[in-house]
Amino acid sequence: MEISERKGLGLFLQITSIIFAFIPLVYLLITSPSQVTAQAMSYAISIFVIAVILFAIITVINGWNKMKTDIKKNSEDIGEIKKLLDFHNLFSDMKYRLSTMEQKLKNKRGQIDPRIIIWILLILLLYLFLKSIGIFR
Repeated sequence: MEISERKGLGLFLQITSIIFAFIPLVYLLITSPSQVTAQAMSYAISIFVIAVILFAIITVINGWNKMKTDIKKNSEDIGEIKKLLDFHNLFSDMKYRLSTMEQKLKNKRGQIDPRIIIWILLILLLYLFLKSIGIFR
């Protein structure tokens, strides 16, 4: 996944977690307290708490990814400057490219993003909340 795609995904997940956090709260503010069931209240609180946690996790992960990308970019820039200054490493360039490609392919196996699992849990809780207030029967 490219850096711009990660930023777009992180921004999308942050915005949707905020929206998910406020859907039950707006419903609870609009309806009268006598119409709100305990089940709907517990779902609303669960959705709000999980959405806030998801927002915090996404913010931390985005910051971490940005720092990692900056460090990686700076390291690559330093490496390129060293390569330009050292002519003896010119012939080992192909070996370096091959090992970098192997490392990138090795790290891509079986990774599951924990944000997706929290996202699915949030959607499920939102569905249960909407079902408990009578939107889905």
